[in-house]
Amino acid sequence: MIFKYEVLRTRVPIGTLFVESCNIKFDSTANIKRAAQLVVNSNKLKFNTEYVKVSNSRRYTKKEIEFDRIKDRIRVYLDDKCLGTFMVCSSPLSTSDKTDNYEFEVYDESFIIDQSGLESRLFVAAGTKYLDFIFERLASLGFENIENDNTDATFLVDREFEFGKNVLELINELLKEINYYSIYFDEFGTIHLTKIRESLTAKHKYADDPKFSIISQPVLVDLDIHKIPNIFIGKVSNPDYPEMFYRKVNDDPTNILSTKYRGYPVIKTFSLDNIASQQELENYIDIEYLKCQQVLERVEISTAIETNHGLLDTVQIDTEDVKGLYKEISWEIECSTANNMRHSLERNVIDL
Repeated sequence: MIFKYEVLRTRVPIGTLFVESCNIKFDSTANIKRAAQLVVNSNKLKFNTEYVKVSNSRRYTKKEIEFDRIKDRIRVYLDDKCLGTFMVCSSPLSTSDKTDNYEFEVYDESFIIDQSGLESRLFVAAGTKYLDFIFERLASLGFENIENDNTDATFLVDREFEFGKNVLELINELLKEINYYSIYFDEFGTIHLTKIRESLTAKHKYADDPKFSIISQPVLVDLDIHKIPNIFIGKVSNPDYPEMFYRKVNDDPTNILSTKYRGYPVIKTFSLDNIASQQELENYIDIEYLKCQQVLERVEISTAIETNHGLLDTVQIDTEDVKGLYKEISWEIECSTANNMRHSLERNVIDL
């Protein structure tokens, strides 16, 4: 098991960084989902050697390439598998009697989007496709490597976004309006725009086998079911929009939370400023309804380090104590010989 820290300049590998320690975290619920902390000795920011021709001479001299904390990117590999591509966002110097180390705080390149704001009020005409608008914003920041699900959803009315609006927040708000996940950068830095969907096919499987090293026990999180709504009402509160309203009622007499079983309503309302269409409003409320009809079980496990873990992956666990399909909410890797990867997983265990 070998960790490698490849340095990229303008997307081209130029050398390998010598890293003292590294910890990588991925959180599906965060705006910037992939982050890491790296410790690098201050004397090891120079690497590789290129030969430069001496002016007016046939001689060449050696020139070391120095890591550029602003322009360069760090791509972390486990053997030949990628764990993430990062940019340096903070690099305090820690000094001691024995050594001086840079403590790099690094993120995926959604950090660039998060640091960007609209330079002026931005007008968008009715009929503009949501994805076209999002692609335009990303292209203005230099991002063109995008994989996406298709949709024909358009702005129903003219829209205007205020000066200084955070671009990452804006994009994620628009993605929510068309029932997409928030923006996600994969391990190679490719952007993904993906529709919300449930997957019953496991991307990762862990069983009672020594190579998987599952060492933790499930933790069940209790919810107060008495506060779970049985009526869900969505309304678009915007004078520029056509009137949109959707009401979903749990009136199943066999369901202990329903209006008929309880004998009284528990109402939850959603007042939305914008939505792509009446159908997307109904999809939005249906998703919120399903969230509230289930009780979550959260599980923490530790396994051998694996690559290819992405956004809300489906994980199958089959051990003596834990069995079932789970959704991976977050994971963390300590890049060392300990070969340990910690996962936070969730699943719906009670369908009310």
